[in-house]
Order: sequence, then structure tokens, then C-alpha cells
Amino acid sequence: MRNKAVAHAAELMQVSVDYLRKIGHPAAEQDAARVAGLHEKIGS
Repeated sequence: MRNKAVAHAAELMQVSVDYLRKIGHPAAEQDAARVAGLHEKIGS
């Protein structure tokens, strides 16, 4: 169940990252690294 919750969080965070990249926000890549870390954590 925990992996499911982490996967869902990563999915939602990715939407935010996509938006931040689109508007050129400086935090986009930092947030993208967090999403990548979540994917590594759950092995997806």
C-alpha cells in the first residue's frame, strides 16, 4: 500500500513539475529530482 501512495504522490508531483517547466520556474529541476527519487524508491 505504501508504494501505491508514493507512486500516486510522484504522479501528482510530476504534474506540478511539468507546469513549472512550462512557465520556466527555477525550482522545476529541483522538484523533478525529487520525483525521480520517489521513482527510484519504489522501483518504477
